[in-house]
Amino acid sequence: MSAQAQREWAKRVLKQMTDKLPMNEISRVFFHAGLSYRKPLVGMLQDQGIQCLAPLEGLSLGKQKAWYLEHK
Repeated sequence: MSAQAQREWAKRVLKQMTDKLPMNEISRVFFHAGLSYRKPLVGMLQDQGIQCLAPLEGLSLGKQKAWYLEHK
């Protein structure tokens, strides 16, 4: 996706979250998505005071897949 498409995607996801979740009660969000997908959304959530964590950050795609297979 282009940078603009990523921002538009993040806006849609944030709207979906806002429509379905009590955002004022959320203090942390855990991401299981690549940096290019989560980066625009992380900024929007952090602007609302929400801590964003990516527990598998730094692992190669292969190691991430292995982790998910081990933790089904």
